[in-house]
Amino acid sequence: MLAWSWSSDGSAESFNRCWLEYSGLSVEEALGTGWKAAIHPDDLRRMMETFQKSFAQHGPSRLKVAFAGSMVSFTTSFSAANHCAMNRVEL
Repeated sequence: MLAWSWSSDGSAESFNRCWLEYSGLSVEEALGTGWKAAIHPDDLRRMMETFQKSFAQHGPSRLKVAFAGSMVSFTTSFSAANHCAMNRVEL
């Protein structure tokens, strides 16, 4: 299970070991907005739009995205109210 948390501006605050292993980023690289480098460019804009909509509506969202440079994708279910995401990996 991939897990991460963020602040209301979308900057990342923490990641679990599994998220870091799949993304290929270190904690230092992923913190703040660095996590965006791990998301496939075709999915990043859509992910950010969904993320911002979730915050505006104070509700949950679900979205399938892929890691950049990888065949690994994940379905992310995130909650603006809880500022966290749980992700199911799909190989």
